[in-house]
Amino acid sequence: MRININKTYSLINIFGLALGLTGVIIITLFLHYEFNYDTWHPQLQRVYRLEALNNNSSAGAEDEWNDICDARVAFALRGQLPAAQAVTTIQRPWSKQLAMEAGGKSFMQQSVLSCDSSFFNVFPYTFLSGNALAFSQPNSTVLTRETALTFFNTVNAAGRVINIKRYDADKPHPYTVAGVIATPASPSIMSFTALQHEAYMDKAPEYAGEHSPVKIFMLVRPNTAMQQTAQAAERIYNATLDAWAAQRNQLHLSARNKRHEHGIQLQSLRDAHIHAIGEKSLPEKMAPLIALSVLLLIIGIVNFTNLSIAQASYRAKEVVIRKISGAGRTRLTWRFLWQATIKCCAAFLLAGVFAFLLMPVFNSVFNISITSVSSISVTSFVITVVTILAVTILLSGLYPAVYIAGYKPLKVLRGDVSRSAGKFSLRNVLVVLQFAIAIIFMISLGIMGRQLNYMAHADLGFKPQGLIHIQASYNPQLAERIKNIPGVLYAGETSQTMGEADNMKINVFYNGDSARVNFVGIGYETMQTMHVKLQEGRLFSREHGADSINTIIVNSTAAKMMGGGAVGKWIYLGSYKYKQQIVGVIDDYHYQGFDKAIGPTVYTINGNYGVPDRNGILVNAGSNIKAVLPRIERLWSEYYAGYPFQYSFVDDEFNSLLIQYRRMQQVFNAFAVIAVLLSLTGLFALTTYMVQQRNKEIGIRKILGATVASILQKFNKNYLLLILVANIIAWPVAIMLSDAWLNGFVYRINIPLLPFAAAMGISLLLAAITVSIQVWRAAAANPVKVLRQE
Repeated sequence: MRININKTYSLINIFGLALGLTGVIIITLFLHYEFNYDTWHPQLQRVYRLEALNNNSSAGAEDEWNDICDARVAFALRGQLPAAQAVTTIQRPWSKQLAMEAGGKSFMQQSVLSCDSSFFNVFPYTFLSGNALAFSQPNSTVLTRETALTFFNTVNAAGRVINIKRYDADKPHPYTVAGVIATPASPSIMSFTALQHEAYMDKAPEYAGEHSPVKIFMLVRPNTAMQQTAQAAERIYNATLDAWAAQRNQLHLSARNKRHEHGIQLQSLRDAHIHAIGEKSLPEKMAPLIALSVLLLIIGIVNFTNLSIAQASYRAKEVVIRKISGAGRTRLTWRFLWQATIKCCAAFLLAGVFAFLLMPVFNSVFNISITSVSSISVTSFVITVVTILAVTILLSGLYPAVYIAGYKPLKVLRGDVSRSAGKFSLRNVLVVLQFAIAIIFMISLGIMGRQLNYMAHADLGFKPQGLIHIQASYNPQLAERIKNIPGVLYAGETSQTMGEADNMKINVFYNGDSARVNFVGIGYETMQTMHVKLQEGRLFSREHGADSINTIIVNSTAAKMMGGGAVGKWIYLGSYKYKQQIVGVIDDYHYQGFDKAIGPTVYTINGNYGVPDRNGILVNAGSNIKAVLPRIERLWSEYYAGYPFQYSFVDDEFNSLLIQYRRMQQVFNAFAVIAVLLSLTGLFALTTYMVQQRNKEIGIRKILGATVASILQKFNKNYLLLILVANIIAWPVAIMLSDAWLNGFVYRINIPLLPFAAAMGISLLLAAITVSIQVWRAAAANPVKVLRQE
């Protein structure tokens, strides 16, 4: 019977620790994946991205870094910076997707980058067919392996021709496939499906009025002193922009791109992912997951320790026999530590199996692709997990080994296997710690649910229901014909897509001040299509001829920035300082979720001065969506014959913003359930041990007249006190962690009281049930039989 009990405890021990280790293994894999970006070739250690500082002179606004700079700087670096071995420029795509015809098939291709001929001098991609030299020819393209297989069903596509157009009024332009490149072994920030070599990018802009925004990447020579190189690059940057500003002044143009004292910085390619522009750094984003996995592992270790101690009484006679046979305490300690090591290793192997089975789910939750050992640094990962295993063995096995080896032969032979250290023994401390962590999980889960519920039901400032988003470049003719379909209420173009940042910013000059604001291109009926609320003034209308020339609409945040009373004011936009009148102010509306503030935004229908690509048509069909979609698709085929009709529902787009948080909630749910179960297992083990030690006391109390209820009350009182202490410890920690998580949202809830009260009630109830089961079995037993056994 005791053998079976020991086996049961061992299996529970191993399984519980495996659950705790699973979270740590998965998070460790995730960390190594994220920190393994752009390590697929040694040369990438010498690649740097140029980042420029945009001054924002509006009151209270911070200057912001971005990776866009004028192409003139790249050509100056090539010619004047000795440390620069190669410099390449990549142009921001003006359209989210391009229409491509290849192999007799048509595609709407996303993530196509335009670059100059120096791209492969900086980035050492491996060619599966073709070569980098062929890419130096004008109108050439390089495909990724996956794109080549999609287009031609083979990677040997060099020399084939692809017709590319921006699929509205544009004519197809033939591009020759210069080569097909292999997918890098590790993840990369250079995410694209195809590259286009544009010949005009091989020449510096000649006209001072021309602005050529590009991303600049530079390969420095080996053993370059980067601090001095960065300083030299900044001097070249400043001199280039000063010369450009002087040329513009001679032409009576505004001098754009004001410089800052620290105008640029060179960021290593690897660091560009770790500290991405406009986002939290990778360590900041990973901190909650790391904390969760560590807490779960602590619970697993505590559970292992408690269960090992609960087994101690079964092994007391074994210890006595070994000591009588000559074994010393140190030798026994090592023996029991070795047995704990075997169990920990078994738990680690089981955790590895769990991690492997859960990895597809984890990849889906965090939108990553940990699919092979090439995704991570294997050596570093092995060192990390071996360290984690060693720490786990020491923390979970050392104390039980010392504890069990410490039994005194004489006491055990007299029948006393108690090793109690009083009310505040380490076992009680471990129970408090275990439940405190579980309570933190429960409280945090409740607060997370409240925040998600708030985001799901908050007023967005517009109505996404019934809105269809058609992925198409600016095409007012198509939008006008869609509007005339029966059942369609409104139709309008927009450059915004739910969940994505605005693809253009512009300088606005007002009241002697200036600021950098979001710049959105829309159609006449876009605001009506979205049911955006008008605060003051009016919306765009064809009845006002000036709307297509010199009028704009601003959102509430922009109006407040300008001092209020915005309608009727004249402001100036962009480097050419176009004079524009504000005719309307609309309510702010959410389009990027709740973790980013709604910025000051200008809306225009004027397409004559750098309006961002209006890459979508919004259609408001109300409840008539199913009826109008086939008719819209027929119209689409008239304009874009052979190209797929791609659309989405705006409410689905907005809900997709919440998916990452809902998935995180699912991970948290799993962690919380595991934490509670392990805590209850630990409490059950400790109660079992306690009952074994106090069987005689329980029997005597029953003989003296104590009822089962009174015995249950006495024992529950002690343990419920421990759970109350655990709540007292957990509450401030949960408040601190939850507040830190909520601070990641610009629009958030206040921390509610209900999750705290619920966590306390649930923890007390579960603890009472767990303790009562074991105590009731002992209290209901025949006291005569118990005392006779004792």
